[in-house]
Amino acid sequence: MQIKDDTVVTFDYTVLDENGDLVESSKDQGPMCYLHGAGRIIPGLEAALDGKKPRDTFSVTLPPEEAYGIRDDTRIHVFTRNELSGLGEIKIGMQLQAEDDSGKKILTISKIEDDEITLDENHPLAGKTISFDVTITDVRPATNEELGHPADHDVRCTDNCSACDLNAPSIGDTNCGCGCDHQ
Repeated sequence: MQIKDDTVVTFDYTVLDENGDLVESSKDQGPMCYLHGAGRIIPGLEAALDGKKPRDTFSVTLPPEEAYGIRDDTRIHVFTRNELSGLGEIKIGMQLQAEDDSGKKILTISKIEDDEITLDENHPLAGKTISFDVTITDVRPATNEELGHPADHDVRCTDNCSACDLNAPSIGDTNCGCGCDHQ
């Protein structure tokens, strides 16, 4: 079966940054699966997967516009230590979750200088060209339940894959946090 809208796709992957350094691999957390055509993975990768079938292997390099977007300096925020009290030990690279009127956000501590702490709302790979090495392991029609799952979730996979989305801090986030039976 070929990958097309409303199919559930499972694939192994390796992600490299523009310097060829390893960012993430399914070898560490299991294969990724998603509902094709639902916009739940980065646009360039979803486009590259379209029409592929099980056992296909390919590489694709994506510019920021087709991956995690262009860095946006308006998404960088500076707080005082006092404003962030209660977080315990604060370290560069630590990620915090916040929520506002536009929804949940992941902020990464990018700089600590004296009493000022800089939080970056951009995805850690925003502004970067990234490369994927992909092997398709399975393609199947989505079930009615999977097609009806709310838009802010993704399919429930049965093979211990990372299932939620590529907009999470890492490539796949296995805990959607909605309270549904999605694992």
